[in-house]
Amino acid sequence: MGGNVLAFIRENSRVMEEEVVRDNFTTTGVSILEAQEMERKRIARDLHDSTVQSLTNIVHKTEYCGKMIDKDPLQVKFELMDMMDRLHESIDDMRRIIYDLRPMSIDDLGFIPTIQRFIQQNKKEHENIEFKVRVTSESDEVDLPPVVTLTLFRILQESCNNIFKYAEANNVTISIHYGEEEIVLEIVDDGVGFDKGDIGKDKKSSGFGLSIMQERAQLLCGEFSIQSEIGKGTSVLVSVPYTVLEEISLQKAYDLR
Repeated sequence: MGGNVLAFIRENSRVMEEEVVRDNFTTTGVSILEAQEMERKRIARDLHDSTVQSLTNIVHKTEYCGKMIDKDPLQVKFELMDMMDRLHESIDDMRRIIYDLRPMSIDDLGFIPTIQRFIQQNKKEHENIEFKVRVTSESDEVDLPPVVTLTLFRILQESCNNIFKYAEANNVTISIHYGEEEIVLEIVDDGVGFDKGDIGKDKKSSGFGLSIMQERAQLLCGEFSIQSEIGKGTSVLVSVPYTVLEEISLQKAYDLR
């Protein structure tokens, strides 16, 4: 009788564990799909508002120049000069969108130089913010796979975008620490801060962005935390264990079988 009870308990425990894993997988899967759709929506909006509008305007100007080239060549010359400026703007917009999709400097230069480049690009629009980058290490710098560095960079991007939109900060410090067992990324600002209890109440808040950052960290078996108080700034902390590197290597080996 006792053996039957133990067998019943073990079986039901196994079923419950499978249900929890399945529910967690479903929740994570939905979050990933939502993040992908939000990213596609953002890219589509960027393309429509910048590149498509600019190219449409160039088409209209080209048609106008074709009609006026014999009647008013001087005006056509001015229109062509304006078209050249707009084409350069469109090229810059496309480069920005491509960079947002995949910052190629991560592959070419590495994680830290890509962060420094990101800061330089944003200094032009946010001259009031002083950026600092600190890199520390307890051991030799670990060669991280692109999926890890890109995920950390995405979290950094999202965190900084929140700072630009909401924080009203004057100083932002980005710290990267290569520990003995994990890599830690921390983004600290001295902005207005917020009450964590208010996340999600306002549609304009960054609640969705925070959940996406957390999902990104969890997909790498990492930990994500955020500390903030009104008037005392915000700190975003994410850590990824090096053990995930072994799992990535094993997964690649399995995929090649």
